[in-house]
Amino acid sequence: MDEVEGGRLLKTFINGHTSEGFFSLLNQFWSDYKIYVVSGATSKSRSKLLSEVASELRHKTNVEILLHPNDGETVDGIVLKDKKALLISDNGPLYPSSRYYGLIDHVINLNDCFTTNNHYSLAEVKKLMNEVDGHRFQAYKSFAKGREIHEKKESIYLSAMNFKAADEAADEIMNEWITRISVPEENPIVTQRFFGAATAFGPINYINDITADVNNRIIIKGRSGSGKSTLMRKIGDAAEKKDVTVHYYPCALDPNSLDMIIIPALSFAIVDGTAPHIINAERDGDRILDMFTRCIDPIIEEDNDELLDQITYDYKKTMKQGTEHLHNLINVEENIENILMENVDEKKLMVNKVHIIDLINE
Repeated sequence: MDEVEGGRLLKTFINGHTSEGFFSLLNQFWSDYKIYVVSGATSKSRSKLLSEVASELRHKTNVEILLHPNDGETVDGIVLKDKKALLISDNGPLYPSSRYYGLIDHVINLNDCFTTNNHYSLAEVKKLMNEVDGHRFQAYKSFAKGREIHEKKESIYLSAMNFKAADEAADEIMNEWITRISVPEENPIVTQRFFGAATAFGPINYINDITADVNNRIIIKGRSGSGKSTLMRKIGDAAEKKDVTVHYYPCALDPNSLDMIIIPALSFAIVDGTAPHIINAERDGDRILDMFTRCIDPIIEEDNDELLDQITYDYKKTMKQGTEHLHNLINVEENIENILMENVDEKKLMVNKVHIIDLINE
């Protein structure tokens, strides 16, 4: 996280490549945010423009950069919490300008940035876009299969789970932390983001950056099915009942599961510190909660060691296949970008930066 005078730059994800397909958390913005969609031109040109807008605004306000899960680098959008504004790029496969047409306040169309002499074959571009869709479909098949394999491991550990011990662990955290909340917030909010993504280059995360200002982190260790997500859900629900803000971070593979929660009023977070986002206790205020040691009979691993090894091997192999499909996807998208970018007028593109900032400041 970059600290700047007057504001803060945060990087998260609002969309993800998951076992359920392309999964979006955009719905949380419709009720009280102004929505600006940047469409037209190319994905990279929209990303460049949004980066320029963020660079301009970050010196005056807190800026949250939403990254695209394809590569973890392309800017997918910008959240300006203080202005209650969301700028989102019209990226596939969601294409929000058409999918959410009635919920959008402004569409900034960059197609006027194309030069008048377009030297590319529309048929060729459409063919490449179909290839992108095919690679994406195959990636999601792999991730869905990976989740099925993962659930086999979960079922083994759940058979040895001490649910009473798991409940006691949650109760201890609530007694230590939630009871400290004595004054409700006037306008508490509940947000959802992904702290990472399954990208074409493998899994990435911004946990340490996102929690840089959090003084106290409980880092949960444990095997699949050891109750990490359930514990977080209980703590989050208890905090919401106290009328304070809670930030939820679903799992990038299974968005119905939680990988982190943050309660800003307590400067407190609970983080799943297991692979593929290993986090260890490296800062003052960090402590480890090992749900395997506390809640699961270790004999389960001795009794199922060969089966667990095979499941782990199958899972890694399947997830690697999904990553390879995403890598093929971005290679094809790069070809599309190269074709179209030759026809984009960079000067016209940057003129829109002023237009967007003026719209936000209206």
